[in-house]
Amino acid sequence: MTPRPGPFQRLGLLLLSLALPALMLVVTAACLFALTTMGNHDRSLVWVQGTPQQLQALEQYVTGHPVFRHGRVEAGAFERHRPRSCPPDMVSASFSRLHDYELLVAKTTLDGLVRESGATPCRAHAFVFNDLPNPLVPGEWSDSLAMVLLMLLLPSGTVLVAWWSCGAQHGLPRLAGSDRPAPSTLALALAVAVLGLAWVGVLEALWPLLVGEPAHALRLPSFSIGMLLVAAVYAPFLEEVAFRGWLVPIARRAIGAVPAAGLSALAYAAVHLPGGAAGALAALGLGALLAALFLRTRSVLACIIAHGGYNGAALALRDAGLL
Repeated sequence: MTPRPGPFQRLGLLLLSLALPALMLVVTAACLFALTTMGNHDRSLVWVQGTPQQLQALEQYVTGHPVFRHGRVEAGAFERHRPRSCPPDMVSASFSRLHDYELLVAKTTLDGLVRESGATPCRAHAFVFNDLPNPLVPGEWSDSLAMVLLMLLLPSGTVLVAWWSCGAQHGLPRLAGSDRPAPSTLALALAVAVLGLAWVGVLEALWPLLVGEPAHALRLPSFSIGMLLVAAVYAPFLEEVAFRGWLVPIARRAIGAVPAAGLSALAYAAVHLPGGAAGALAALGLGALLAALFLRTRSVLACIIAHGGYNGAALALRDAGLL
């Protein structure tokens, strides 16, 4: 019979159980910091209007410029950066991948090209700092390869190396392992996803009555195939390995199964505190459901499926205007 760990051993196990979630967050934050503070990612923007011939000439000047090689002229782009003094039907012209010392020269160059084309510029001008290529936009996939590698491979590799190096020592389950038949595990995973969405629905309904303002428990981006892959595959994999597959088994040795599940849910909610109180409560409910699913099945894969189903359904409901 395994002897019960002493107080200091239990404290050490609790700290160890929180180590991988903390490491995952630190590595992800470090990658994001590196991406948003290094390199030449700034953009200079001006808004114009004119005849089709004038706009076509401007596009030729901007996209074929011999010095600033990353120019774009397009309608409907960069709307959140457009000054209010510029009408919404204006077209944006921009140079991107600029160093900070190039911004003023790029602005002057853009103004000159607009005058040369005969188009009429809006007096307002904008600079976009850290204008990173978006890996979720198909046209920018090649430009954002380094971003994808940093944001996907480094955190994933860190989590997997820690898992494989400590798995046998701390009795962690296999990533695809389960003691229950596959159909019942899948059914439980889907039930957890549905219950998680129901919990969010309850929050959205009751929050205005209690607080007087909408909950916005899920701050969801626009639906796209890339965002679906990130939300339904990548994020659930990282978070379930760290918060359920790692945290719960190690903390369970120190404080028992149910308290370990509660610690997992609280830690998961704490990570979502920057999204507001309603978002943290939504994460608390989902974290508790996922921890209970893990205790029931001892399957990290089941938790990943439940979490991915929850995120994917939430994105789809948001795109349909239902959430």
